[in-house]
Amino acid sequence: MATRGRHGSFVTARAAGASEEARRLAVDYAARSHELGVAPRQALELARAALGLDPEPTAPAPASAAQSTTAPAATAPAAAAPAAGERP
Repeated sequence: MATRGRHGSFVTARAAGASEEARRLAVDYAARSHELGVAPRQALELARAALGLDPEPTAPAPASAAQSTTAPAATAPAAAAPAAGERP
């Protein structure tokens, strides 16, 4: 990447080549990891560690798992309504 002040920034041939080589290395790493039987998620975790990045955060538990598993408390039956002509 090169900058030319108010004329803007642009990608140099050298920077473009480095990106292409990095892409090829990433493809090679993915293929070799697969050949070794490494799960994709584990391969990604290894690459993140090699790059000095934090591990990928884990997904939160589904809402249904976080809810209580106890049954709701029983409620008392409602009182019967008075019959026609009776006082409540």
